[in-house]
Amino acid sequence: MLKERDVRHYILRNLLYEVPGLNRHLFVREIQKIVPSIKAADISYAERFGGLRPQLIDKPAEP
Repeated sequence: MLKERDVRHYILRNLLYEVPGLNRHLFVREIQKIVPSIKAADISYAERFGGLRPQLIDKPAEP
């Protein structure tokens, strides 16, 4: 799986989200694309929520 560039990028990026301190900074950078004024102090973890489900895309078969 690590030979596939998109999958490797996805895995490595999500591993960075597990690093304490760095995870909040990375997440705020993504949120700032939608809400430019948000800061790390403005976000908090939600209880009893979480998880991601990756979606693989078959690029050669795309229309």
